[in-house]
Amino acid sequence: MEEETQKEEIIATSNVEKSVETEAEVQKEEVPTTLSLEKKIEMDEEEEPKPLPDIKIYAIKTIIGRENVVLEVMSGKAKVSGLFVKAMVHPEELRGYIFVEGDLKDIETMIKEIPHARGVLRKPVNISDIKKFMEPKKIEIKVKENDIVEVIGGPFKGEKGKVIRFDDVKGEVTIELIEVTVPIRVTVNAGLIKLIEKGK
Repeated sequence: MEEETQKEEIIATSNVEKSVETEAEVQKEEVPTTLSLEKKIEMDEEEEPKPLPDIKIYAIKTIIGRENVVLEVMSGKAKVSGLFVKAMVHPEELRGYIFVEGDLKDIETMIKEIPHARGVLRKPVNISDIKKFMEPKKIEIKVKENDIVEVIGGPFKGEKGKVIRFDDVKGEVTIELIEVTVPIRVTVNAGLIKLIEKGK
């Protein structure tokens, strides 16, 4: 009887030890699972996508007559800096303004230290307000070869020239500047010239 009792005690003790070992193994397995879950949460937080820029159209005020210069400098800075700017335009009818589509902060960064740029109007512009300036206009050219004309807009504003040829399809006129030391031929929009004298 005593031997049987001792055997039962040894078996019971063995079962308890096995149970303790099993629980310890389960706890060991749970720890890495918790850690890997924490790592996953950290990775998800790191990979959270950045918010998209707020794209709108803004007007930039410039010195009158320097719009195209500012436009060229802005275009170069936007390409080099990788700023979020989608489009830029200067309607000839609106003197002293350039319209830019992009993120306001990037636009403000872009025009910093640009000569002749006077700042951004922070109120967004509706596309409907400037749409009429974007549509191509059919211009009836009323000049002929050898007519003397004056350029009234753009980089050659104020210059006089003799009409060499005109293009009805493109609405452009090629003139030879006459008030310069060396005659230069330039092509301008027909809407940017006015007739001064009929050719002979």
